[in-house]
Parts: sequence; structure tokens; C-alpha cells
Amino acid sequence: MTFQPDSSGNPNKSRIYILLLIVCAVLVFLPGTGRRHLWNPDEPRVAGIGAEMARTGDLVVPRLNGEPFLEKPPIYFWVLSASFRLLGDTHFAARLPSALAAIGGVLLIFLLARAMGFSPLSAFFSGFVLATAMEYWEMADECMIDMTLTLLTAATMVTYYQSVRADSKRLLWWAGFVLSLSAAVMAKGLV
Repeated sequence: MTFQPDSSGNPNKSRIYILLLIVCAVLVFLPGTGRRHLWNPDEPRVAGIGAEMARTGDLVVPRLNGEPFLEKPPIYFWVLSASFRLLGDTHFAARLPSALAAIGGVLLIFLLARAMGFSPLSAFFSGFVLATAMEYWEMADECMIDMTLTLLTAATMVTYYQSVRADSKRLLWWAGFVLSLSAAVMAKGLV
């Protein structure tokens, strides 16, 4: 990622702000994850599909109660399945992928703001405002596909912006754009 130079000339300023943003995002999104039961009707269904995929090991066809569930593409269910395999069938494991996607989205907004020439402090506030937006926080605390789609959409924006303005590694940025856009479509389908 290419950053604009800091006006102060301090190359560590961006690192300090991104580290502070990571700490803030972790404190916003992780502490309450799994504190409540899954809410009807969507969360139990989505978690059930991921849990069944983890139990059966069938990563090709998402299933709910043994029946194929072909309404959504499988990428989110793969991530959810991995979370269940690592942490067991818990509410925390069901909601962790969304919380981690929210943290990743906040970091991508910081990186996009820096690439656009914002100061490290302005980029920090861009990410902080996103992290503290009520709807964003609510979606980060649900076992739903939407936060993963948001992360992949942000990755698409960052890689596209970099691919258009990059002098070097342009092909690499375009590949990142195509991959993140494809993954976004495979997370929820055509939106």
C-alpha cells in the first residue's frame, strides 16, 4: 500500500495510528461477541448451515437439516465452518467471523484514507467513525453474511483505487481487485 508522506516527516506515525485503531476496533467488536443467543429467524439458520458443514466436512454443498441450501454461495459458510471447527458449536464461534470482518473493514478504510492522501490522524478518525457507527456495530455482532460482504466490498474499493493510480505493481492490484470482487459475489451472490 502506498502512503502519502506525513507532514511531520515521521514514518512511524501511520504505524502508531493503525495500531491504536486495531486496539480500538478489537475493544469495540470482540468483548460482547457470543454474549446472547442467536436471534430468529436468520442467525440460527446461518449458524446451522455452518455447523452442519463443519460436522459433515462437505464444503461443496451447504446444507440445512440435511437438505441442500442453495440460496447463498458458500464462502461465508466455509469461514463459519472453520470457526466452528476451531472453537466448537458456540455463540461466540458463530459470531466471530462477522466481528473479525468488521475489524478488517475498519483497517481497510484506514488504508484507503491513507492512500488517498489523508493524514494519519484523519485516516484514524475515518476508521474510528466507521467502527462506532451503530448499524456497522450491530452487523458485526450478528451471525450473518453481510459483514463479510462489507469487508470484501471494502477490499474491492481499496484494490481498485490502487490499481488505477499505481505506477508499479499495477497488475498485482488488478488481480487483487478481481479476486476481492469475485469473493464478494461468492459471499452473497449478486446484490
